[in-house]
Amino acid sequence: ILTSGQEENALAGIPLLKELIEQADGRIIIMPGCGVNPNNILQIAEETGASEFHFSGRSACESRMTYRNPKVSMGGTVKIEEYRKDVTNPDIVKAALAQLAIKDAKDEELEKKDKKQRKKKDEQKSKQEEEAVDEFEPTPIK
Repeated sequence: ILTSGQEENALAGIPLLKELIEQADGRIIIMPGCGVNPNNILQIAEETGASEFHFSGRSACESRMTYRNPKVSMGGTVKIEEYRKDVTNPDIVKAALAQLAIKDAKDEELEKKDKKQRKKKDEQKSKQEEEAVDEFEPTPIK
């Protein structure tokens, strides 16, 4: 489901996006979209738990149109930029992916730390169980 979290943009919709992602619990994909860019994708990912995003990564570039008549506008009375076009900019996409790589690296580091802590707890528990067994002395049967 592509959504901005019922807000003007995905950044403003973080609270609802987080709730929807938690509620979906992996059964369906909640995809934050609208205003997602390299400057906010990391925050949206970290605060919502989202792993898929919709964004255009676009920038405007000059049209290759060779004939231009400044007296006639394609928009009639509405002035539009008819000699420019929006295209997906690979540098913007790479920048967003780099931000998500930062999140992945943080997640991996947390996972390693968590694994070490679990291992240490398991070792302590095993040691306590061994000590408890050593302290137990069965009563001889007569």
